[in-house]
Amino acid sequence: MQAAAAGQFRDGLDALLRLLRDHPGYREGVARAALLKVFDCLPKGDPLASEYRRKMFNYLY
Repeated sequence: MQAAAAGQFRDGLDALLRLLRDHPGYREGVARAALLKVFDCLPKGDPLASEYRRKMFNYLY
């Protein structure tokens, strides 16, 4: 979250995806919730958000 808050969205999203992949139930799904918050911070239609939403859903399902 710190990386994303600093505007380094790709680094932040990568870290959150690793957490989601390796520990999906960590702190009751905090990685999933954080990913959704970062997506909300990106402009609507941002290709980075689309790319990482697909990755997130692949890890979840």
